[in-house]
Amino acid sequence: MKIRLLIIVSIFFLVSCQNSTEPKQAQTSDIREMNSTMVQQKHDEIIRIHDEVMPEMSTMRRYKKKLLKMGNSDEIMDAVTALEKADEAMMDWMANYEIPKTRPEKERLSYLNKELVRVTNMNQQIKDALATAEKLINE
Repeated sequence: MKIRLLIIVSIFFLVSCQNSTEPKQAQTSDIREMNSTMVQQKHDEIIRIHDEVMPEMSTMRRYKKKLLKMGNSDEIMDAVTALEKADEAMMDWMANYEIPKTRPEKERLSYLNKELVRVTNMNQQIKDALATAEKLINE
């Protein structure tokens, strides 16, 4: 009975792993098929800005824990709130970023220009929250 359960769980695991890689590959090829260097360059720039701060998400969570252990002064709580809002900004941006593939190039570029502003603001928000938290932790 345990062996059958192990086999079933293994099959589900393998199937779920295969399905999780398909959207990423499909998204990349869909973007490449848009036949627009401008669209691709703008998308690449947006992803580069996102990728610059994505590794800092774990640092933000670590700093939040450290700050909360330090007390609950207004300054500390403001820094914690800034970290939480920066984290929410990243999650919100990632959940909503999607290039409208069926739209004309002009509309895709307009969308990407707006997303460039959003991702740049989110990037700066994360950097600012981290700097504030780090300053408080190192005092």
